[in-house]
Amino acid sequence: MDDYFQSDEFIELLNAYEESLATGNDIYLDSDQLTDIAEYYHINRRDSDALSTIEQAISIFPDATAALAMRARLALIAEDDADKALAYAQRIVFRNDPEYHYIIAEIYIYTARLAEAEDYLQQAYKELNDEEKADFVIDVASLYADYQAYDLAAQWLSMSDETEATDYRELQGRIAMGQGDFEKSETIFNQLLDENPYDNHRWNLLATSQLMHNHISDAISSSDFSIAINPEDAEATLNKACALFSLGNYSEALKYYERFSQLSPDDESGYLVQAIALVNMNRNDEA
Repeated sequence: MDDYFQSDEFIELLNAYEESLATGNDIYLDSDQLTDIAEYYHINRRDSDALSTIEQAISIFPDATAALAMRARLALIAEDDADKALAYAQRIVFRNDPEYHYIIAEIYIYTARLAEAEDYLQQAYKELNDEEKADFVIDVASLYADYQAYDLAAQWLSMSDETEATDYRELQGRIAMGQGDFEKSETIFNQLLDENPYDNHRWNLLATSQLMHNHISDAISSSDFSIAINPEDAEATLNKACALFSLGNYSEALKYYERFSQLSPDDESGYLVQAIALVNMNRNDEA
């Protein structure tokens, strides 16, 4: 999905959508297109935009499975409301759709019921055909990794035989990073970037691993590559700010923290880290 968000096709779609909002001119988009735009906003920490977009999708396409699943996910992550998430999930008509299984499992995980999530996913897996199972194991491993359940993520990933696929290898790197094996994760992310040096998402993953590994200068370099590819990448901006802060360069860190808040105004953590930087600069009243 991240590759798609960097494609000319998606950028053209996003520009057309945002232009329609700015001008008030109508534009027809189907439910999948609106859901993709909402997902893009969510990934970039623009949850108010994501919510308004997915609400528009549901108002036009009230039975769209992907849109309802996305709305449920935002109820969890943006609104911290598991009951609302379940209400949206229960509106999904096609209960054998993997999207339905993912959101039900995510609600279990979000509410700290990992064992129930695992039982549910194992049963859903048994009911899929062989073609569906290949994607399912990757998606479930990714879901567990999103919630830092790295041992379960590794177990599901081991069920895949698509070991050369980029999605598999990226997940392998994420799991290694989550388990503290930074050498392995950085090796994997560097290999993926050798194959596609214009993937800012993977530059961000590499920078995150380098930050956790205390390779601060390398993290700054990786963040700079990501920002060069997409100057509006919020995650890259935050990674660079954190790296500069780690070096004690609080004034430069503050500039990037401020830029992060411009890019992700809904994310309150951006304002908190600005305050922390200001305290370290003895600008306590501003903090």
